[in-house]
Amino acid sequence: MASATDIITYVGVPLAVLGVLPILYTFMLAVLTQRRIRASLLRHGHRPVSRTRPNDGFTIRSSPMTSLIEVELPRYTIAPLERNHDDYWKSTDAGEDQTEEDHRLLGRAETTMSMMEEGRVLGFLRGGSWRAFHWKRLIVGRKLYRIQYEDELREPPAETEFSELIHFLLDWGAIPDAMGWEKLKSGGLWTPAGTVLLRKPGDEEDKTGRNTDWVLRTTVPDESDGILSVTIRWTKEMAALANTRGVASLPPGWGRLDQPQQLEPRDKLKEETKDLPSRIEEMKAADKYSMDSSSLRFRTEDNRVQRVHWEQKHIETGFISEPFPTYERSMASLWFTCASSALLSRKQSNGGLWAFDIPADVRTFVRKESIPCGILVTLGILAETDAPQWSSEPESALRDATINMSNKHLQRFQARVAAERLEATMAPEQARIHRMNREAAERRDQMNDMTESFRAREERIERRLQEAIGSPRMSIKAVSEACLAWLIQQGEVGREWTVDQVAEAVLYLLVVDRSSNDEGEAKKISKILDEWQSWAAAGGMKKQQVKLLEENKTAFCFAAALVAIVSESTESNTGHGKGGADMLECLRLWRKVRLG
Repeated sequence: MASATDIITYVGVPLAVLGVLPILYTFMLAVLTQRRIRASLLRHGHRPVSRTRPNDGFTIRSSPMTSLIEVELPRYTIAPLERNHDDYWKSTDAGEDQTEEDHRLLGRAETTMSMMEEGRVLGFLRGGSWRAFHWKRLIVGRKLYRIQYEDELREPPAETEFSELIHFLLDWGAIPDAMGWEKLKSGGLWTPAGTVLLRKPGDEEDKTGRNTDWVLRTTVPDESDGILSVTIRWTKEMAALANTRGVASLPPGWGRLDQPQQLEPRDKLKEETKDLPSRIEEMKAADKYSMDSSSLRFRTEDNRVQRVHWEQKHIETGFISEPFPTYERSMASLWFTCASSALLSRKQSNGGLWAFDIPADVRTFVRKESIPCGILVTLGILAETDAPQWSSEPESALRDATINMSNKHLQRFQARVAAERLEATMAPEQARIHRMNREAAERRDQMNDMTESFRAREERIERRLQEAIGSPRMSIKAVSEACLAWLIQQGEVGREWTVDQVAEAVLYLLVVDRSSNDEGEAKKISKILDEWQSWAAAGGMKKQQVKLLEENKTAFCFAAALVAIVSESTESNTGHGKGGADMLECLRLWRKVRLG
């Protein structure tokens, strides 16, 4: 029979050993997990704390009894490098894991919506997508994570200025997603995670946001502190596209205007006549700053374009001009900024000029139909047959007046012939007196006819002017097209020119025309725009304003091109223009974001 000692020896000891096994398993699991976490951190570019770097590094502590791992990582505030820095245009692999197994697992996980919302990026720890680029870094603290499993590992997202981040990515060639910015503007912190804000260059915009090759999108915040969280991704294919950009590329928020090309000989009416490109070249050559330039770049400062930088083959020459220094040219400055912003929002993908929104009074003005069709007819810009019915005068009025005048002259001729025959039968003295009376009556009738004809012509002109002022208004687009046709007919621009090309040339003219007298073309255009706004606000034109247009038809057509460009921009509800406006509004609302 077994004794108590035997029972304790053969039963109790194995049971005691079995009771210790879970502790041993937990201990070994904690050790192995700690080793894997350490290896993962090293693969993603992290370094342990050392004496030389007491704060810039990670520390790992583990509890063998609970298998809980404590990972302490530094928290950074980052900012882009200077644009002329060599590393500004280079991506980095410092925080990216190159192992195929990690890519395979995370690539499969990224196909799920939950992983999209969490902000995981292929090859990077969650929260570490910002390590794809070179940044200026500043350690602002440390973050402690308590985890049990390796796949719970993450790093603190970096805090950065939202405007600097967007400026940097746009400079690399990213394109704003209009729908994403609209969602962020309306939803704020409640914007769904995974909303795409910037997408790959050349990628078609996807309304669902799932198939877009995204660059920047929202993600679930790491902490509930009211700061927007975003995730960045820049793949190798995108890096190849970014290689086409460099220091010489136009930065975001800047605009560029190219000098219009000279007209072909077949487009010129007369060799001695100077067309618009020729006058621009002459004005440009007269200024020492712009004489060796072929284009100009600019940006808004205090809601206006105040300075322009001259370029030669899109490379800055170092010369800077202030084309609108005086108060008298404030109208030219306003319209240059509005029209250039509208034009660039259609030509550039990043939404045109930054920090500028077209003023409300200008928006109201360009949306109104303020040019009567009769005025364009009286100016000779629009044919009578191309305009709607506006005159009460019948079409046969001139023909009837001509026929009546011809009949009157015929009757007088017949009466004179009869009188001459009668005078031939009279005595010489009597015939002389009769002839003198007849000739005096003819001269009196001629004077009466001239006076009556002049009065009728003046009445007709006055009546047509009044009817023209009160005639139906035409849309800005129709006015600009009629003005473009008239400019082509006059030989001012080429036959293949569009309204956009005319507007760009006029903007260039506003900069290079430095004449101080009132006969300068830039001042004429500004004056017409000022008067145009005044009669649009008053609801009708005055005779003095019609006379102003008669004396400056070319300047009026140039002004119509600028107004048409701004009008089309304000009427556009989709596209890069609205996306750029929403983006600017979001940048004003969100100063700082967490990039992870």
